[in-house]
Amino acid sequence: MALKSDHNKRLRLILVVSMLLIFGVVLTVFIGYRTGSNPQEMVLSSMLKDDVAVSMADVQQTSTKNGVKDWSLKAASAQFHHKKKQVVFNDLAVTFYLDDGGSVQLSAQKGYLNTETQDIQIDGNVLADDGDIKFRTESVGYDHAQRLLVAAQPVQIYGNRFCLTAESAAYDMAASKAIFEGNVEGTLRDSFN
Repeated sequence: MALKSDHNKRLRLILVVSMLLIFGVVLTVFIGYRTGSNPQEMVLSSMLKDDVAVSMADVQQTSTKNGVKDWSLKAASAQFHHKKKQVVFNDLAVTFYLDDGGSVQLSAQKGYLNTETQDIQIDGNVLADDGDIKFRTESVGYDHAQRLLVAAQPVQIYGNRFCLTAESAAYDMAASKAIFEGNVEGTLRDSFN
């Protein structure tokens, strides 16, 4: 009977030591893994080295300049292409924040963000709206450094009292100035004081 009790004590001791060793190894690996790097970053960086396109759904991105919001973007989906330094957005809505506190809401079917320059090319049924004036075209480029929207294709601009068409247009957000070129035509409604 003493032999059986001694055998049970040794078995318990071996089990307890084994459990402590396993727990110590697991804890060491877990702590080393957590402090080493973020698991999502490790997976993403290994994929980007091979230029695998990373796809995401329900995407939101905000760009700031000197601590102030410059623009924010929402899209149904996005694909990141590392070698091209480009993100392609589908069904996007972009809000450009103006210096005077206003904003311009822009929606389109596709958008192409250059990840180095933060410039955006926006294509497909483009509609811009600042609350008073609406702007329609098929393609608009945004120059991030100059805060400039450029439509090289025909545009239609309309508000409560006017409608204007042109072959191309540019809007300087920093100066709050628009330039229309090529067969500019317009209709004014009501009288102005």
